[in-house]
Amino acid sequence: MNSPVVVSNLGACGLRLTLNRPDQANAVDDTLCNVLLSALQEAAEIGARLVVLDANGKNFCGGFDFTGVDDLSEGDLLLRFVRIEQMLQLLWRAPFVTIACSHGAVFGAGADLVAASTYRIGAPGCRFRFPGYRFGIALGTRRLGCLLGEQKAREILLANSTLAGVEAREVGLLTHLEERESWDSIITTVRTSIEDLSSSAMSDLLANIRQDQIADDRDLASLARSAAQPGIHGRIAVYRAAAAESRKN
Repeated sequence: MNSPVVVSNLGACGLRLTLNRPDQANAVDDTLCNVLLSALQEAAEIGARLVVLDANGKNFCGGFDFTGVDDLSEGDLLLRFVRIEQMLQLLWRAPFVTIACSHGAVFGAGADLVAASTYRIGAPGCRFRFPGYRFGIALGTRRLGCLLGEQKAREILLANSTLAGVEAREVGLLTHLEERESWDSIITTVRTSIEDLSSSAMSDLLANIRQDQIADDRDLASLARSAAQPGIHGRIAVYRAAAAESRKN
């Protein structure tokens, strides 16, 4: 059985983590989330300086994997969302530089993965959407606000907007919009730029620049409250039906 995340060495300085569920649009199920969380923890433990996050297949990540969701209890669903938030927080708080390389559909938890990264590269044709509030899940909101500013993040979330790559670059969700052939050059430039930083200096720099030092527990509490609202299965069913109808039109 193939691993949902392929871990490979990125020279002496770090790791490449490749989402590997291409037939499911790399949607985030429980296994992918746990493997990615463990890989990020390992990267911190071994003193990695750079982690690149990319994906196999036509899409970077289609979001939360709803497969079998009707068979999960509300408690199990809550735990899955909590684990995703914990994984995103670890990525956002990482003591190393992260580069997300995205293409195709970048939705939901996939868009949150990109938003939590230090550098955010998109291929032409990529598109982003943050639909969690459509089924009542408060995930990643503060991080999006940090990147885009409160007003722009508010507008995107209220309208459930789909951002094409050009607009994502304009609003600051992406730091680069380049053909995939150029990605290795960007990664090399970033790697070279941090060579003269000690691990402790880089960790301090990344931590001190953030504006939400005490927000993790509040974000987790907000997510838990949203997921614990009665009727989560019904909200998801309504959302999925609306999404399926939209794809027909």
